[in-house]
Amino acid sequence: MDIPPRHFVIGWKVSALEPQVASVRYRALLPVLALEEQHGFECRVFSDQHAVELGELDALVIVKGLGLEDFELAQKAFARQIPIILDLCDNIFAQGYGESKVDYRPTPSDVFSTIARYASAIVVSTEPLEELVRLYCGDHHAVVVIPDGVESSKRLLEIDARLRQDRGQQRRRAIRTFGRRLWRSMHRLQDFGRMAWGPLIQRSRRIINTNSAAQALRALARFRPTAIFSTDTQRLASAGGTRSVEAPAVSAALKLLWFGIHGAEHGNFGMLDLLLIQADLEQIAQEFDVELVVVSNHREKFERHIKPLRIKTRYLNWSAATMEQQLREAALVLMPNSLDSFSLCKSANRTALALTAGVPVVATLTPALRELSDCIRTGSFLEGMRWYLSNPSRGAQSAGQGQAIIQRVYGSRRIATLWLDVLNTAVRSRSSQEHASEQPSSANLVVSIYLVMDIDLALPVIRRAQGMGIEVMVLCNSEIRAIKPDIETLLRAHCRQYLLVHRTMLDRHFLFPASATALLTFSETNLRPHAFNHQLTKMANRAGLATFTTQHGFENVGLTYDDSIQPIRKISFAAQHIFIWGSLETLHPSIPPRTRRKCIPIGCPKPERGTRATLPQAFSGNKPVVGIFENLHWKRYSDAYREAFISNVMKLARMCPEVLFLVKPHNAGLWLTSRFRGELPSAPNVVIADPRAPQWASTTASGVFWRCAAVITTPSTVALDAARYGLPVAVVAQGLSLNNYAPLPLLHDPQDWWGFVADALEAQKRPALADLARKFCRRVVLADGADLRMVEALFPQYAKAVQLHDGASHVPAL
Repeated sequence: MDIPPRHFVIGWKVSALEPQVASVRYRALLPVLALEEQHGFECRVFSDQHAVELGELDALVIVKGLGLEDFELAQKAFARQIPIILDLCDNIFAQGYGESKVDYRPTPSDVFSTIARYASAIVVSTEPLEELVRLYCGDHHAVVVIPDGVESSKRLLEIDARLRQDRGQQRRRAIRTFGRRLWRSMHRLQDFGRMAWGPLIQRSRRIINTNSAAQALRALARFRPTAIFSTDTQRLASAGGTRSVEAPAVSAALKLLWFGIHGAEHGNFGMLDLLLIQADLEQIAQEFDVELVVVSNHREKFERHIKPLRIKTRYLNWSAATMEQQLREAALVLMPNSLDSFSLCKSANRTALALTAGVPVVATLTPALRELSDCIRTGSFLEGMRWYLSNPSRGAQSAGQGQAIIQRVYGSRRIATLWLDVLNTAVRSRSSQEHASEQPSSANLVVSIYLVMDIDLALPVIRRAQGMGIEVMVLCNSEIRAIKPDIETLLRAHCRQYLLVHRTMLDRHFLFPASATALLTFSETNLRPHAFNHQLTKMANRAGLATFTTQHGFENVGLTYDDSIQPIRKISFAAQHIFIWGSLETLHPSIPPRTRRKCIPIGCPKPERGTRATLPQAFSGNKPVVGIFENLHWKRYSDAYREAFISNVMKLARMCPEVLFLVKPHNAGLWLTSRFRGELPSAPNVVIADPRAPQWASTTASGVFWRCAAVITTPSTVALDAARYGLPVAVVAQGLSLNNYAPLPLLHDPQDWWGFVADALEAQKRPALADLARKFCRRVVLADGADLRMVEALFPQYAKAVQLHDGASHVPAL
């Protein structure tokens, strides 16, 4: 069923109503004008989500949706069952793209990947970008390649006029929206009297800061006609904000033109691509009277890197008029490309623009240029420049040949047809109430990974579930990438479906797969550090999923630990069931009955032997290594405990010069290397594994056990992990009562520290310490097979298929 022949309204959300932004022109205005002219659509282009009436739209296109405001808009549109199409023209998945120094802000790829769940279709500009989107967003999305359109002088004037009109309409809508909100606020004041003053003031401030008439008037005051031409996906402001053209130097030299944005941190592209062909440029300068003209937005970069080349050069600040003039005068255009992951996804719009202007092009062949490969020169830049400079008629012939291809492939009719197909699919989806985001998913189990420590607990369960035919979708906190940059590589290797979500983007509109029946989280409580999983579990409960969480540490708040700072009676779990590592007897005596009833003894799914970490050269010798670990919750301890810990590390290092001591702070707590303000332990045989240092960033405690002869730890899960690994373990008590660690040795003074290390390194006494570690494990954690028992509890129907040899189920009935 095609789009019905009626007044059809499409909303186009762009980053700014400015023609300098290439994505606005290429990805919004060119399709908008084509659809309006050829199919009679009404298109409303806007940059402020509050300046559009969603109820009037038949479909919504979000161009380069990279901000939280785009996420909010997508949620609102989805709630109204308005089909959403996402349009993307850059490789936002490239490392460093759009990253903010403010660590709580999601990256553009975080936002895009999350919005994609609401989308009926994703439109991209190139085939390499299509492959990336499928990799990061999954094959269940409809991903369509629609190339950038082709510009012309006439079209640019139409775009400029259209955007002036859209800016005026947006200002009027913003003022109306502000008026409606102010009216509602006044009614609230009337209804609630003086009690409403606080909320009213706060709401009014938010309105003023975002959508007020004052802001609209300020924007109007700043507005002036601007240049309407750009060559990349970012704004290229002309010098002084004017459209004046820099006076060109009088020269008879043949002009080699490069134009574009100067570059960015997230990719190896831009002006410095010219350095890739430096030798060719310098050689052609010896053979022809040429001048390299660079039109860009970074004079300093030109002066530092391009001007020193042994070729006549000239820099011009970008402006529309400058570009128009330089294209008229250019002998040829140069388009080198580094072919990095970002540049490889770029479109052919600059090459198409040059050919449309009648200028031949010498370029690096990229996937986007394959359609034009017969009418441009690729391969050797030196040979390509010689080819065109030695015979100008060749350039005219190539440009003419290219113009015919451009109109066929990138012309207005072609772009309109491709967009019509996408919109047809979206409308059919809406009319049959089969929104793309609500299509059945094959995921039965949703697993949430919020902390780095969750990974070791989660992976065995994920592998076990998938091995039993259960489809798993992993919901991973995107902020983990700051600590573990290879998290996506890890997820791709272990699960078929995963989604990275920033904590700020988890709200009541979050969509669980339609086929999901269970949610498994780790570290879920009502405490603030566990808020993500707590909120997710509440939403899963409302969605009708069975919800489970897992004991994540030996001393686990709300389960096995109680103090005045985190009293066990105040800790609550939203999950319906809690998997614990040991028997019910390992729970704290003061655990509330409501929590105890949820607990299921299951064992610890974390593998006994983790992946070996690569250690620095200092650990490559034959010296025995003793690992000393400090934990997350240092606020539990007194100043005397802290001081004694540091002092005893130093004394032990001096008493055992033949031993190498690896001091490992907790990856999240960072007490020793971040919060401690005193003098750090320092000795030739002491190495502090600072998790903030790149070499230690993703190293966990279990990753260094392979090199340790023994382990000393403050009260923490490390004691259990090391004991399960088979190492002699001692716990720093320093006067604390730690009965739950029995029968492990407890260290109270320097002699205890030294005695433990001496015994652990002595062949005759070491077996006795290892035996204490085994007894400790048997007391506090169930035997192997926790991952299987956990999956059976999550999906009881599988318990019948996988049973012990005596026919008994692995887990108690829920």
